[in-house]
Amino acid sequence: MLLGRFSQRQEERFVKSCCGVDDPLERVYCWIDLAVEGFRNPDMKGCLVGTFAQEISETHPELCKVCQCAFEGFATSVGQDLLAAKALHAPQAEFDAASLGNYFLSIAQGSMLVLRTTGDRAAMAGNLIHFKQYLQSLYGR
Repeated sequence: MLLGRFSQRQEERFVKSCCGVDDPLERVYCWIDLAVEGFRNPDMKGCLVGTFAQEISETHPELCKVCQCAFEGFATSVGQDLLAAKALHAPQAEFDAASLGNYFLSIAQGSMLVLRTTGDRAAMAGNLIHFKQYLQSLYGR
């Protein structure tokens, strides 16, 4: 299925971008940097999964489920790294590290939606840079 292949390619792209990065926080920073780079690329049109989720999820429940799985997989992967990073870098801090994966996903998907109407790639990249700065303040690095 097209959505499955797209999701798999995106996951491979993210994994490849941080190949050899052992620190889970640095790995998430690498993912954010890759997304920022993608958003600055004028050839990037958005996320196929996000488009499908928004446009046809109510009329095609089976495709909605595929989108849900793709989103949950991404958010869970990021959340697991951020949870491991909390144990490593900020064990005494009081925040829900696992939920930050969903926050990352929401910022990225929401920014792509806004990009469709404004064409403002700088704002889109800026949202993710702001998220990275937020993480840096939470983790103290």
